Amino acid sequence: MELTLAQAAAGAELSVRRFQEAVSSGDLPIHRVVGTTQTVDSAILNAFLRAQAHGRRWAPNTRQAALDLLSGETVTTLTGSALSRLKSRLRTLPVSALAYHLGASRGWYRYRSTDLPRVEVEQEVIPTGPSLLGDTAYATRLGLVAGPSNNLYATVTDLDSTEATLRLIIDSEGDIFLTERTTPTMVASLIDLYLFGDVRESLAAEEELIRRLRAC
Repeated sequence: MELTLAQAAAGAELSVRRFQEAVSSGDLPIHRVVGTTQTVDSAILNAFLRAQAHGRRWAPNTRQAALDLLSGETVTTLTGSALSRLKSRLRTLPVSALAYHLGASRGWYRYRSTDLPRVEVEQEVIPTGPSLLGDTAYATRLGLVAGPSNNLYATVTDLDSTEATLRLIIDSEGDIFLTERTTPTMVASLIDLYLFGDVRESLAAEEELIRRLRAC
């Protein structure tokens, strides 16, 4: 569904100015501009609302360090006291704040394919979030029932090129959600599930992310 910023603000019980600031900063992607009216996609708006906190966004080196810590990988972008402070912060951080500081709701767009079957689109992208729940082992690990998602959630390395190659167009009723990401990770996929999953899926992702946060 396509919403104006005024409609989005009314539904979320937040100010229009809050949404204007989110759009200006890139936190909330614009779906379309009709004349002087900006609109947002309702599903991406919901993801934005699940990633709310305060403070500055983390710098790229801090974002990468957090993803490495949560993935159990060796951290190379932070060392010493900076790394220790990040570990301490992660242990008490809510998942909504983690998603906020990582900028996880940024850069998402909703499409439909003009003439390619979705199965062909799926072969050209990297599934994430709810679209990974078709993997039985992954779903079971989260305590969820495996099955395909109604929508396709995926990452690509070049959004503009993918749009042109797969002949995709922006559509608020589309079933394809894409974002640009150079290094997909399982932790990022869990955050995508937290943002875009249904209530049960989002909760399962939140619980797994909390487990990882507390283990830092």
